[in-house]
Amino acid sequence: SAKAAVKEHAIEYQVLQGDALFDKNYDLRSFPSYFVINSAGKIVYSERGTIEGRKQKVLLEVLNSVE
Repeated sequence: SAKAAVKEHAIEYQVLQGDALFDKNYDLRSFPSYFVINSAGKIVYSERGTIEGRKQKVLLEVLNSVE
């Protein structure tokens, strides 16, 4: 579904799916979890759980504003 969302929204930036080491390093406790990382490598947004309604709107706003 991640690949479909990237295509549907014409996302041009890199989208990653983590592995067990990533889960450990970011202390993931729920799935899905989302992180938006700016070009300086700073996490500027994170969210857990499904992205619907208000969460989806905020995520898209952050993605559109990130440099």
